[in-house]
Amino acid sequence: MHLDPAWNMLADTARRQTECAAKEAREVVEARDDTEADNVPGKEAGALLTDSTLQDFPKTAMPPSSAAQQSSSMPEAVQRDDKVALAPIPQTLPAVTGQDSFLLNLPPELRTEIYSLAVKSPTRHIIVDADGYDRPPVLGTCKEVRADALKLFYCTNTFTVLAVNYNYATMARFLALLGTLKISKNFVKYYFDMIGRPNWSNLRDWVKRYHAGEEDYLPPARKQTKERILLRALFDTARVMRGQEWRLVKKVMSAMRPALIDLDARWAQ
Repeated sequence: MHLDPAWNMLADTARRQTECAAKEAREVVEARDDTEADNVPGKEAGALLTDSTLQDFPKTAMPPSSAAQQSSSMPEAVQRDDKVALAPIPQTLPAVTGQDSFLLNLPPELRTEIYSLAVKSPTRHIIVDADGYDRPPVLGTCKEVRADALKLFYCTNTFTVLAVNYNYATMARFLALLGTLKISKNFVKYYFDMIGRPNWSNLRDWVKRYHAGEEDYLPPARKQTKERILLRALFDTARVMRGQEWRLVKKVMSAMRPALIDLDARWAQ
C-alpha cells in the first residue's frame, strides 16, 4: 500500500525510537494508572485525542480578496501557498488500519509523543489571515492520524489571527472552525491583531454584528492610543444599546466619526 512521504517519515522515526521509547512508555502508563483519579484542568490537551466525528478539511486556498493588501505587512511565514482554508469542506482521506501501519500499532502514549513533535509549529505563532493558515502535512496522511493529532495541533500551538483593515471576518471564521471541530477555544491559545488601514465600512459592519450579539470580541487594546479609546467607546455604546434599533446606534457612530477623522484622515474614506 502506497502512503504519503510524511507518513513514511513518521513510521521510520517510530521504528528507530521504539526500543528506547517502549520502556519509557510503560513507565508513563504505570505512573498515569497510579494517578488516574487526579483531575487536572487542561489535561485533555496532552492526552491522546481520537474523536471519530472530526471532519476532514482540504488544503485549498481561500479567495485572495485581501491577500494583496496583506502581503506587504505580514511576516515571512505568511507568504506561503500551502495554507489550509478556514472554510470546512469535507475531503476524503485514505483509511489505514493497524495492520498497515507500524505507527498505529505503537502504544497510545508513544503515538501522542510522536504527534506532539510532528504538529508543533517551528515558529512562535501561526499566522491566521483571510487565506487560511499553515498546517503540518502529517494531518493529511490518513483519517486515523488526523483524528489522533488534529486537536493536539490546535491545543499545542499559538495562533495570531489578523484583522486586516478592520475586517472581523477572519476571527469569526477561525472561532467557527474550532466550534465545528468541537474544540473549546479555552484550550486554544490565540491572539487578535490589527494590520492595514482604517476602513469605516468594515468597522461599521463589525459594530453592527457586535450590537446584534452575533460577535463578542473587540479590537485589541494593547496600545492605549486615543484612537483605540474612541473605538472601544463605540463598541461599549453598541453593547449598552443592545435591544434598541440599529439605526439609533448608527447615528451615534456617525456623530463620533469626526473625532476619529481628526486622529486619522483615512477614517473619512
